[in-house]
Amino acid sequence: MTFLQFKKIARWSGLRAALLGAMGLVTLLFPEFLQGSIIYAVAAYAILNGALGILDFLSGRGKEEKHIAYLNLFVTAAAILFGILSMVYFRYLISIIPVFSQCH
Repeated sequence: MTFLQFKKIARWSGLRAALLGAMGLVTLLFPEFLQGSIIYAVAAYAILNGALGILDFLSGRGKEEKHIAYLNLFVTAAAILFGILSMVYFRYLISIIPVFSQCH
């Protein structure tokens, strides 16, 4: 049962690592990216991650226990909802970023 969970995580890990690496490189080269565009990038990543989770749910039906499959579906739906809400409430999220990005 847990082996299937690890296989599902590893299935799209290359794509996720490439996207996160690209976001890190853009942030390193263009620090002004943190002043606004980062919200859209994180929201797009959350929506993409949720879409990949739904594809895994649809392709893996019957291979794992029902409660784990529905838990994965809930988590992917929450990721998509987070991405959509991040785009809708963009201005509020931008206003709190300086609180988290201060260096002490």
